[in-house]
Amino acid sequence: MTSFRDHLKDLAESDDLLTVSEPIHWNEEAATIAAEALRNNCAALRFESTPGTVRLASGVYAGPDQISSRNHRPRARIGEALELGREHDYVGLLDALSKRKRRPLDQVSFVDPAATVNVSDDLHSLGLPTVDTNGRQAVTLGMIAVERDGRTSWAPVHGEIHRRSRLRLTVPQRFVDWSDGERSASIMLGLSAASLIAALQGWILDRTTPAVPELAAGLGNVPLADVDGRVVPADAEVRIDGRIDVGDKADGPSAIWERACETTSIAVRTDNIVTRSSPIIPFVPLSAPLTDDLHLTSLVKSAELYRRINSYWGISPASWVQLPVENRLGVCLVSSEILYSGFEWQLPTHCSHSPASSIKC
Repeated sequence: MTSFRDHLKDLAESDDLLTVSEPIHWNEEAATIAAEALRNNCAALRFESTPGTVRLASGVYAGPDQISSRNHRPRARIGEALELGREHDYVGLLDALSKRKRRPLDQVSFVDPAATVNVSDDLHSLGLPTVDTNGRQAVTLGMIAVERDGRTSWAPVHGEIHRRSRLRLTVPQRFVDWSDGERSASIMLGLSAASLIAALQGWILDRTTPAVPELAAGLGNVPLADVDGRVVPADAEVRIDGRIDVGDKADGPSAIWERACETTSIAVRTDNIVTRSSPIIPFVPLSAPLTDDLHLTSLVKSAELYRRINSYWGISPASWVQLPVENRLGVCLVSSEILYSGFEWQLPTHCSHSPASSIKC
């Protein structure tokens, strides 16, 4: 399984990672540079000198647009992160994700968590970037873990630091309904692609499932750890343990995955902050084009539509289903056999739960 920091090494070896060695501040500067890099189809970025405990990276799961003259394919970074290879066929990537294989946790390696270095209990000390103009340090590409009745589930989160020991977060509504009032939680940053994709598959699609750790293990053999009874990815770069409370909505733009499901707001009061040694985390400049969360959400939704269409009739008429990231989930493109007269007009019905506004065959 490729951890986040191993993924950065792979990007560097593929000549698809630029290191920014000049001092860059987390307050607006990092997000501005990251947005400009995405806008110009640049390689992924690693910021080596920013104030705070963590170092920052951007564009690590993103990619150039499909009309770019660069040699890298738009989904090469995700394919590499899932150990499928940079040249992995797009349909093969959809097929792998659409199967949603689960691996029982008794078949998964449990190890000590890598995030064990205690840092200040002040969230601001991490040095998370501001990603919009509201001036608050942001949580992007994050995940929450909650344990209920002996089962742990993970869900995507986006939010901001509000005071030194409090986070305002947006989470899928159905995840909060499932957790049923459980208060203890862990917020994790610096995660593998398998963990992030599994969290999206678990809670933003029509068919939800709390078995997210099992999905992640099925995707990438993610090593797991037990933290106060919660199952968490052992390779997380940062882990923030705390208690869930009623929260106000976070300010600023939304993450792309929030468009795909009903969401709600929570607050997390921090009890403990631990990191790996020299932690590094990815972030998303939310107002920028072609961001990591856009690529991940588009791929997850495409894989689900691919599965739904090919499973409904018991055959596999669809060659591919794509939500082009350039259109910000505004159009769905389907390549399929025409099984009978009028078949193409049924496709929009099966894609109607996606954020797509139209179907092109």
